[in-house]
Parts: sequence; C-alpha cells; structure tokens
Amino acid sequence: MSNNDSPTLPGILYVDDETQALKYFAMAFKKDYRVFTADNGQSGLDILEEHHADISIIVSDQRMPEMAGVDFLSKVRARHPRKVRILTTAYSDLESAIRSVNDGKIYQYVTKPWDLQDFKMVLKRAFDYYSILSERDQLMSLKMSTLQRIILADRLKTLTGVAHADCIQESAIFADTLVAIVEALPRSFDVNPASGGAAMLQHGLATFMKQERCANAVILKDWQASDFDLQTRIAALSSTASSSDTDTTLQLSIEETNESLKIRVQLGTLTAQELLNTCLGILCEAKPSPLALSFFQLVAAAHRAGKSVQLCTEINDESNELLSIAATTQAEAEHLEEILAKLYDRWDTETLGF
Repeated sequence: MSNNDSPTLPGILYVDDETQALKYFAMAFKKDYRVFTADNGQSGLDILEEHHADISIIVSDQRMPEMAGVDFLSKVRARHPRKVRILTTAYSDLESAIRSVNDGKIYQYVTKPWDLQDFKMVLKRAFDYYSILSERDQLMSLKMSTLQRIILADRLKTLTGVAHADCIQESAIFADTLVAIVEALPRSFDVNPASGGAAMLQHGLATFMKQERCANAVILKDWQASDFDLQTRIAALSSTASSSDTDTTLQLSIEETNESLKIRVQLGTLTAQELLNTCLGILCEAKPSPLALSFFQLVAAAHRAGKSVQLCTEINDESNELLSIAATTQAEAEHLEEILAKLYDRWDTETLGF
C-alpha cells in the first residue's frame, strides 16, 4: 500500500512484519517520499511488480517470518537489479548484514533502532545514487542507439554498393529490395534497430569490422545460391519458419493475390517486435539468421513479380499488420542515401523528443 499518491516524489518500498515499524516509517518519510509498505516479503514483491516504475529504493527488515530480508532483497535484485536495496537489522544480525553488503547484494545496512537524521541521509544518498545510475543508463542507451543506427546504415551502404557494382546476380532487384524494406521500416523499429554493436563494445573496432564482413558475406553468398521463383521462395520461407534448426519455430500462412503477398504469423513465444527484428535480420542481426535471409529473398521475389508484402501477426483470428513493403522498382544508390537521411531525421526526432 502507499500512503502518498504524489507522483512527483521518489518512491520507496519498506517491508517489515512489525505493524508499528511500518507506521513509523511512513510517518517519518512521507513528506520526502512516496512510501509503499508491505508486511512480508511476498507482498513486497507483488507491490514492486505493480509499481516498479514508481519505486527507486527498497528497504527491508532482516528478521521476518517465511522470507528473511536478505532473501527478499536477493529476489528484488534478480528481478530489478537497478533498484537500490537497503537492509535494516538489529545488532545481533550485523554479521549477516555485513556479509550481504560485501557480496554486493545490498547498497547499505542500517542498524535498529534507527537514528532518524542518519537514516534520512542514507535514503538521500541512496536516491542520488539511483539517479546517477539511471542517468548513466539513459546515456548508454542513447550511445548504443546511435552506434546501432550507424551499423545499420553502413551495412546497407556496403550491400547496395556491392549490388551496384554488378558483382551478384539480380543486382538491381537486390538493391531495390533493400531500398523498399528501408522505406517501409515501422515506428516500432526506431529504438535500437540493430543488434550488432556488442562486438564493438566488447572487443573494439577490428572485431566489429570482422563481424560485419562476415555478415555481409553470409547475405551475399546466400543470395548467390538462390533462385527467385516466387513459389519456390514461398515454400522456402515456410520450411525455414517451421524448421527445428531455427531458434524459434513459427507457424505462418501466406496468402497470394495479384497485387500482394500477405504473411500471417502465429507468434507463439515471440513478441511482435521480436518477430519484426527477426524478419529484418539482414539489417540488424550480427549474423543474419536463416529466417531473415529467407524473408529477404521472398520480398525480392515478390518485388520482382510486382507484388507488395505485408507481414501480420495472427492472434485469436485477429490480424495486426507489422510491416508493409511496397512493390517499388528501379531504385538507385542515390535514392538510398535520401531514404537513410530521412530515416536518421526520424530517429533523431524520436531520440531527442522533438
């Protein structure tokens, strides 16, 4: 429960099996914090799941029946590692409290009975610490998003450069298909569109460049080994989607008309965004998956046949469109530059909140 509904105050969850301690805590800190209280560990976890976006700090008493404070805070850490965790304990439990701090499971311990002014300072430092961590995470997320967008754009430029050098079969269809896909990228793809940045962050530029060369080679080699008969590509995508060799098997149905192909997918354990990222893996995966390669080739075959492609999820007989790729023709490399420029403008607007 919460004794303060002001959303402007930082949230704090206090867990203690003593009713008087809960009341005293709420009275002492309600002016500075939005206080949530629970009289046992499980209730505390339930409150945290419901209000995790509002809670920055979790304080727990050590001695509680069923779930000790250290065990409760360990569960909190597993579910919400960024939350700042504080243990309150009697002098007789100091050894376990110190061990918890040393093991990195909690931010700090506070002995009972509390000194109110000291406890206020502990909570203030804890919230400052949480704020710094949150700001760091936001900055890292922004940097990672920028890096991933550069990765996506560079991969596209490399692939279209190869296509326009006439080094591969059906090079015009290859370039046109890339352009058509980029033009169709939905808004849900705006945040962290590529997953290939890990190599750069962990091992540096040389490893990242090697990874990108391998990804481009996989795409081009697979393209060279394929034909672009539409029915063949439809069968290939269906087979790949249901194959046990892929990370996630998918159930899909493909409806063909004179103007379009509609791909309906039963999500299963995937989310809609995960499905989208998987299908667009030639743009965003560090190593494009068989499903991503097969989807790209199907779009190319449909493109060659003058058909648009719609990717839809199917839930309880209701269809929700994730992606619609128009049947455009004869794109040039300069056209890709224009599209990427517009895409970057959109990404910057999305990131900066303009």
